[in-house]
Order: sequence, then structure tokens, then C-alpha cells
Amino acid sequence: MRYVDLSSIHVPSPGARPPASWGNGIASNLRFLGSAASAEVLTSQTRTLTIYGDMTTRGPIVTVDTGERAVVLMSAQMGGTVDAIAACAVTGASDIPAADDTSLYMPPGAGGTLMSMVLFDTLTPGMNIFTMRYRITSGTGTFLRRRMLVIPLAA
Repeated sequence: MRYVDLSSIHVPSPGARPPASWGNGIASNLRFLGSAASAEVLTSQTRTLTIYGDMTTRGPIVTVDTGERAVVLMSAQMGGTVDAIAACAVTGASDIPAADDTSLYMPPGAGGTLMSMVLFDTLTPGMNIFTMRYRITSGTGTFLRRRMLVIPLAA
């Protein structure tokens, strides 16, 4: 096997600084990545209420020690003859209800897997509990393969 020296392919821009000189902000964020946590609920369940709430099997639920900011990735397979909506609520140190503007939304008659990424930047530092909650517009919506990843970010 022959190896090719690739060091000449990338030439740093003038004034570029090596990662060691990026300062503590980058190092702090990388340290926080190690405290990311995830959860999943794979069972298929239905929801018939138009307000956000829990399924029979709650969650997924992720508890993480955060600063003021965290990135939340949510995914779910959703469908039904109605609008199926899933969003994340935060309790514990913070109190942020599930909201449509940060939700996964599947229109009536459609079905599939959706994923979203939401930045929560007004958290109260401390132990925060992130919970996926669900609602529909009428009728019955189906939710399964529900997954959530929470990545706390340094200030």
C-alpha cells in the first residue's frame, strides 16, 4: 500500500491560528460535548388530545446539567389523518413549556420520520429535564421511534 503526503494540500490562510490558540471558549464547548445525553422510546403510541402532554410511555426524557444554553435534537416517526406535533419541554432548573414554534410537525395524511435541532438559550443553569411532549389538532395521531439528544453548551 502506498501512502500520499497530504500536508501540502491544505495551506492555512494568512493569520490563521492553530486550535491550541483558540482560547477557552472552544475548549469549554468541547468539554461540554462529553456531557451530552440521549434517550429513546421506540414503541408506537397514539395521542388524541389537542394540548401538549405525555404519551402512555413518557418521553424520551433526558436530564442534563446545563449552563444557559443547550442544543436539542429530536426525531420521531409520526403520522395520522391529523396534524401530528411533537415538541420539547424543559423542567427542573428551568420552566419552558413545549411550543409549536420549536416542534416537529407532520401534516394530515402524511407520514414519515422528522428531525429538528433547537437551541435553547434562556435556560436557568443547573439540572434541567428535557421531555418530548405531543399533541394533535383533532382525531388521532401516531408517534413512534421517538429520540432526543441534548448537548449542553458552555456560556
